[in-house]
Amino acid sequence: TKLLNDLWTDFCTLYIMRTVEDNFPQEDFYLFKLKTLCGMTYKQVQEKTQAKKVRQRVCDIKNWLKDNVRKEDVKEVFTEMYGDII
Repeated sequence: TKLLNDLWTDFCTLYIMRTVEDNFPQEDFYLFKLKTLCGMTYKQVQEKTQAKKVRQRVCDIKNWLKDNVRKEDVKEVFTEMYGDII
């Protein structure tokens, strides 16, 4: 059960990251990764990258994900890829 839960968590993370990478500029994707995967604050991301409007850019991505990525879609792709081992 733990292995399956870990697989699901990792798959969801990679799916979301790939979706963001495919739909946003590379710099915005980098800001999003720093904020979400590295756990940096918006201020830390801004200081590290010297990018402008970091909070707005990351929030735009989060809002886009809420509007465009459904858990059911992620589950469907997961089942297609790993259904034979669950």
